Amino acid sequence: MNGKIWGFITAAIGLTIITLLVIFGTEYGTWLDEIGPLLSLENAAAAPTIALPAAIGLLAIGQLVGGLAVGLIPSRQERVAAALAHPSEAGPE
Repeated sequence: MNGKIWGFITAAIGLTIITLLVIFGTEYGTWLDEIGPLLSLENAAAAPTIALPAAIGLLAIGQLVGGLAVGLIPSRQERVAAALAHPSEAGPE
């Protein structure tokens, strides 16, 4: 049972990271659309790339999927206990 709890906590952390990335991207895009034309970017450094947020997003998706897999799939111990509790009927003899 302890592994399931950590699986769901891991999935929740992954979902939180994805949500924060979406909020950050929306706010950054809005700021750039509104303020960008007012800035003189001729001598400035290039705009940041999407590489780092994309890498963080991919890690968060992996964390979300892995956490859900751990939390939702029954463990071997649970499968064995269920099989012992409900033995299959014997075939015709």
